[in-house]
Amino acid sequence: MNPREKKEILNNLNEKEFRQDLIIPLLSKMGYLAPIEYHGTSERGKDIICFEYDRLNEQRFLSVVAKTGDLTGNAATNSGLMTVVNQVQQAFDNPYEDLYNMRQVFINEVWVMTTGKIVSGAQDSVINTLRKNNLDKQIRIIGDDRLIHLIDKHFSTYWNSNAETKESVVIQRDRLLSFIESLLSANNIDNSTIEAVKASILYS
Repeated sequence: MNPREKKEILNNLNEKEFRQDLIIPLLSKMGYLAPIEYHGTSERGKDIICFEYDRLNEQRFLSVVAKTGDLTGNAATNSGLMTVVNQVQQAFDNPYEDLYNMRQVFINEVWVMTTGKIVSGAQDSVINTLRKNNLDKQIRIIGDDRLIHLIDKHFSTYWNSNAETKESVVIQRDRLLSFIESLLSANNIDNSTIEAVKASILYS
């Protein structure tokens, strides 16, 4: 599959498909732990949350702002400069309720991921605006070319995912989740932990 065909696949995704079918499993395959969709009215700039452990074995939390289409310098659009800047700032300013450790944590890094291009000047505008609050070194902006590279490296089967029937995948998924739930229940694991584990496996 050539780059043009891959970009066409990305351009046909809606935001829900982008978050659930691509970003979440991609993050898992890159080694991030427990990626979950946080999209909604209370997300405060956090479409997806996950974490990793650093060299001191401390958790570092990553938030992803997911966009479809081109990232532009137009302040009036949903994919425009100010919308992205506001979401990034909200992600850093508002703590995340970490259900695994039952505590509030702050985001360490934010990725802005888009299925489209980053229009010339848009990235510099975002970085320069965030630099005023010393946030520029904690953000990565990932457009279609870089996204394709990440998929090729970590999640190459994504490009052929349409070859499997949806029904067969759902059946396999449900069997796995049922087995995991039975196993955890037999070991007296509480329901909230079971649901968290199932959610992690579902998007891995």
